[in-house]
Amino acid sequence: MLKLTPVFNDIESFLADCRQHADRVCDASTQPLSFSESIQCRGLCFRYDDAETSVLTDFSMTVPFGGLTCLTGPSGAGKSTVMDLLCGLLTPQQGRIQIDGTVLTEQNKIAWQRQIGYVPQDSVFFHDTVRANLFANNGNFTEAELISALQCAQAWPFIEKLPQQLDTIIGPNGIRLSGG
Repeated sequence: MLKLTPVFNDIESFLADCRQHADRVCDASTQPLSFSESIQCRGLCFRYDDAETSVLTDFSMTVPFGGLTCLTGPSGAGKSTVMDLLCGLLTPQQGRIQIDGTVLTEQNKIAWQRQIGYVPQDSVFFHDTVRANLFANNGNFTEAELISALQCAQAWPFIEKLPQQLDTIIGPNGIRLSGG
């Protein structure tokens, strides 16, 4: 039973987070945002509630559609904050984010979030096998489909080298996996 305690704690924490955000719904009449030109950030300022200084001050950038944009910088420079702002997970204290000219607002951010995929640097893994973590949301995949998805994500070469491959226990919050 003690072996399952980290998993139980992870699930309880995850469910509490889900309940906290459950009231965020998207009005059915809200149209998806068009993204065929660019995302523009203009004059963004952001400071976390518990911080003495701002993470971003007058930050501006343009992300062209269909291109590759890289954010680089030292730890704490604000890269993850910029991504959370672009996804509508955080709201800037100043400035604006526009998707093809439409300002990202409280009213349209859920519609925007339904159009994007985002993998944050803080991942949630259960103290279980690779396979069980992959099945956490949907267990209707064959092993061949799992391997194919892992190959597409360029993760199969790493998983293939694990002692029991898909059946290797990855530890609490995936501690036995590389952060990258």
